[in-house]
Amino acid sequence: MKEKARIDYIPIPKKLQDVIPVKTIYLNGIFRLKNGRFSKSYRIKDINYQAVGKEEKRSYSSRYADFLSGFESEFMYEITVSRRKLNLEEYNDKYLLKPAEDDLEEIRNEYNKIISDIVEESNTIYQEIYLTLSTDASSYELAKSYFDKAAISLQNSLVTMDSMLEDIDGKERLEIFNDFNNSDKSDIDLKDMIKGGRDARTYISPGYFACEHDYIKLGKKYARTLVVTDYSTYIKDNVISRIIGDIPNPVMFSITSDPVPTDEAVENAEQRLTKINKNIDQWKKKQHSRHLPYDEIPYDYQVQRDEIKKFINNLREDDMRLLYSTMTILHTADTLEELDRDTDAVIAAGKTAGCKISVLEYRQFEGLHTALPYGLRCIDISRTMLSGSMLAFTPFYVEEIQDYHGSFYGKNQISKHLIMADETKLNNANMMILAVPGSGKSVFAKLKMGFEALADPDTDIIVIDPEREYGSLVKAYGGEVIKISAESPHHINLMDINEDYSIEEDKPVTLKSQFIMSIFEHILNGITPAEKTIIDRCVINVYKSYVEAGYKGEAPTFETLYDEIKSCDEPEARDIALAMELFVKGSLNTFAKKTNVNTDARIQCYDLWDMDEQLMPVGLEVVLDSILNRVSSNRFSGRKTIIIVEELHMYLKYQYSAEFFYKLWKRIRKCNGRCVGVTQNVPDLMTSDTARTMLSNSELVVLLKQSEDDLEDIRKLCHISDEQLNYVRNPLKGCGLLKIGKTVIPFDDRIPKDTKIYELVNTDSKEKSYAGN
Repeated sequence: MKEKARIDYIPIPKKLQDVIPVKTIYLNGIFRLKNGRFSKSYRIKDINYQAVGKEEKRSYSSRYADFLSGFESEFMYEITVSRRKLNLEEYNDKYLLKPAEDDLEEIRNEYNKIISDIVEESNTIYQEIYLTLSTDASSYELAKSYFDKAAISLQNSLVTMDSMLEDIDGKERLEIFNDFNNSDKSDIDLKDMIKGGRDARTYISPGYFACEHDYIKLGKKYARTLVVTDYSTYIKDNVISRIIGDIPNPVMFSITSDPVPTDEAVENAEQRLTKINKNIDQWKKKQHSRHLPYDEIPYDYQVQRDEIKKFINNLREDDMRLLYSTMTILHTADTLEELDRDTDAVIAAGKTAGCKISVLEYRQFEGLHTALPYGLRCIDISRTMLSGSMLAFTPFYVEEIQDYHGSFYGKNQISKHLIMADETKLNNANMMILAVPGSGKSVFAKLKMGFEALADPDTDIIVIDPEREYGSLVKAYGGEVIKISAESPHHINLMDINEDYSIEEDKPVTLKSQFIMSIFEHILNGITPAEKTIIDRCVINVYKSYVEAGYKGEAPTFETLYDEIKSCDEPEARDIALAMELFVKGSLNTFAKKTNVNTDARIQCYDLWDMDEQLMPVGLEVVLDSILNRVSSNRFSGRKTIIIVEELHMYLKYQYSAEFFYKLWKRIRKCNGRCVGVTQNVPDLMTSDTARTMLSNSELVVLLKQSEDDLEDIRKLCHISDEQLNYVRNPLKGCGLLKIGKTVIPFDDRIPKDTKIYELVNTDSKEKSYAGN
């Protein structure tokens, strides 16, 4: 068995480019290092380790141990937890709303201020996990085949932990080092640079380099490498985050490990066991010759023998690997005073966590290259450890969602980092917001509506508002509020239709006829086959000229259809016409007239507050049909549509609306749209197959405060752990859990109370603080 870890020798640089220990950089991210080895880096997706309970942590730890045991002995591997600062230009481009020529600049600036404050609170520090493999290979092609094979195996292992391995190409890998070296170089075209024969190291080398005995001056900043020289036998998990989690400047914690072939490790251990057994036999003979008892062997021998047996069992039965591991911590600061302060903080945090951490005196250059994700070990400080002993040093902390140009969802309760999610990455972007009354579900939906309205001018937003909560908000954004009731001056022609009318491939008039049939189901309290025939014939007749004109001009009205049916000779037609009179000539004729509101407004709210129970079934169908017109039209014009349905549970009791939402939730993705359902009735979701299917077709679920009686149902419906449910048992108003795909994040969506946004979204008459203090 190899007696010590591999040490890589790197000569002291003669010029700035020599600071980079790389010979060749390939487009796919493979480096050929100066020592002849090849290395490749990957990104490991973080998981919500900190947010789960003990049982789940044990499960994650077991699977992480399997991951560590999966490295072949021809690889040296380096796991790096990197906490870096997001630069201002990147932050502005990635997260802030862009200016626009409208009257909403005050609100837009407030959203940007809220986002900026969250980023500032977290010191603009963001964590990433890198895995770097390095190996000896006779050629680039052979090295590439090694890396490709290893990546497949490691990815399969990480998937069991809800993580994944993401490839890092050459340009992105260079940017990691460029960001660290503070070289102030502009963007690089690596392909063009390689083609032109230029040295890509120039792009990532620092502008200045000077190595002192306990720090390095690197460009405009100072850097220092520390090493973990020892740690307690019994330490708690999550050591890495406890050591570097509170450092306000960029820092890397790297664990460089060299696996020993298992057969060699076992053979070496068996030789040691044989030697101990031989010592025990000799001791027994000596005791016997002295006529002394020898039944109980000395305690030291017992301990040594038991430990080696356990060690062999760990290798053989538990599939652990023996590793030579080196742990380094590299941190930077703008001043030497800041650097010294952070060094003291790291050493103190390490002591609290059970680790002895020291500054690498006179080996800062070697430490720098060991800590950076090159795949090198340039210092001779290492210790042998089993892969199972590495579990305390798990790199995982909390999963973040910070997508480029994503939607704003507040901040992560654990890390305090911004949550920005790009819903277009999901299979569908439908959302369910579930909460008990008064916990902030409507406020969450309004904040979502406001941000989307500002973020994308090509998105139309439609709100179904039964509680009259959205009017002032919609008007503030320049939208249209349509009040639906028997007395309302606002009218929607239930016969309106466009040539794209359908979210499927049905013919428009055929589908519209089905809708009108459902209206007559309510008017006639049921409908006979003869009545269906008459109605269908008359619908086709009244639409004939409108369709022939290319759906241009004025659409027929319900009164037009009434006149057509009244002119029929069948006795059933007279009965149909008589029943229609209430909805054509009588007090419920609001949908029999020409549309006199702007149903094409970019932001549109259907206010159903005054719609009584008698009009509700027909009125709701007309509203939904109007929405269908809009969605289908947007589908072919390339615009996106968001539909927000407040108190969704109210509409699932009507057959037509339940079926409408069921189909819409399943198919709106094809129409470039998404739905947001807001409801307080979790038991209804459990008992309704329709509701359960809609929930399963919602890859975004927002959970605010939940009733204790509903928690078990929530756990089953949303596949959430008991530990995570603590975030919705009795949270602050505006706080809860956000489930995006398989990711579950505890969020805090509270906003400052002294803002225009708060004034617009607040629905609490008592002004209890949904906002932050």
